[in-house]
Amino acid sequence: MKIRHKTAFVYDLEVFPNLFTCYAFNTEAKGSRAYEVSARMNNLADIIKLFSDKYNKNI
Repeated sequence: MKIRHKTAFVYDLEVFPNLFTCYAFNTEAKGSRAYEVSARMNNLADIIKLFSDKYNKNI
C-alpha cells in the first residue's frame, strides 16, 4: 500500500521488563522482519538501522 506515493510500513512494538520486540511489515514487498532485544538475543543495531534507513529496503 502506498500513502502519498510512499510505501507504508506497519510496526508492532512490545515492551516488557526483560524483553523488547519489534515486528515490521512492508506492505508493498509483503516482507516482514522480527527483532528482539533481550538476554537471549540483541538486535538493537538492526532496529536502529531499520528506523534510520531512508527507504526501509531492509525488510
